[in-house]
Amino acid sequence: MPLDRNPGRNDNARMLGEAGARRVLGLACAAALLGALAQAPAFAQGCAMCGTAVGDANDPLARSMASSIMFMIPVPFFLFFSVAGWLIYRFRQQARHQQLLSRETSN
Repeated sequence: MPLDRNPGRNDNARMLGEAGARRVLGLACAAALLGALAQAPAFAQGCAMCGTAVGDANDPLARSMASSIMFMIPVPFFLFFSVAGWLIYRFRQQARHQQLLSRETSN
């Protein structure tokens, strides 16, 4: 019997596997989407307030608000894709680990 190379992980995490992890990730994404859709009217009010606060597009306040929005938009995308990239990395690492374990046990 091969030694456990990752003693910190419990058996439940090992048994979950890739299919279970995808299911959990899908449920988490669905819950986040439903939560975002439930808050859509509040988000729309925020955008309307920005639009009514600035009247003329040539106003320095309007230009500064537009540039600040351009800086704020990428942050959620960066956070989402950072977490998604980390999850993909971990899933692939676990798959490689499973392949190595299956090769060791077959020898």
